[in-house]
Amino acid sequence: MSKTDIRPIKTKRAIKVALFQLMDEKPIEKISITELTAKAGICRKTFYLHYHSMEEILEDFNNEQLAIMEKSVGEIEYTSLENFLNKLALIVNSKEIDTEYLKKINRTKEIYLLEHNLTAKWAEIIAKKIAHERPDMEARDLKIYSLFIASTLNTTLTNWFQLDDPSMSLVEATQKAIQLCLNGLKSKF
Repeated sequence: MSKTDIRPIKTKRAIKVALFQLMDEKPIEKISITELTAKAGICRKTFYLHYHSMEEILEDFNNEQLAIMEKSVGEIEYTSLENFLNKLALIVNSKEIDTEYLKKINRTKEIYLLEHNLTAKWAEIIAKKIAHERPDMEARDLKIYSLFIASTLNTTLTNWFQLDDPSMSLVEATQKAIQLCLNGLKSKF
């Protein structure tokens, strides 16, 4: 039985933690590899064994967050679109999703890649769920509707992180977006 070498996992985690700590102090564009490796307690050579750029670190973390969301969403038992979306909101607010990271990445250009990937993934999942409930819906309508819901939820998340308004929880903001998606402006806010 072979053991998994956890050193690369620990090193990547140290690099990410160091980057996020430095992002509290300054924009990512102002952080050097030298500064990052010193903060992580590794040498530059070790850094380049795992990553080639700062953007690659963020991309790696984005992929991890997407995988967590995808796994969690796949486990939701579908009973109705509203029920599914409410459970999706709970996943976004779960401890598995690193909301502190999302707040930090929201201040970088890498947020656009995460938003795009997240919207595409959610739209794909939502389309499958809607097709289950409404098998008679035309494919083009299904695509538009699922993209609308996914992008509305994603925009809500992005804006919530930018506002950083403690008077409204992320759960509350997400639920308002879900009600808007389901009921339009007839929703009672």
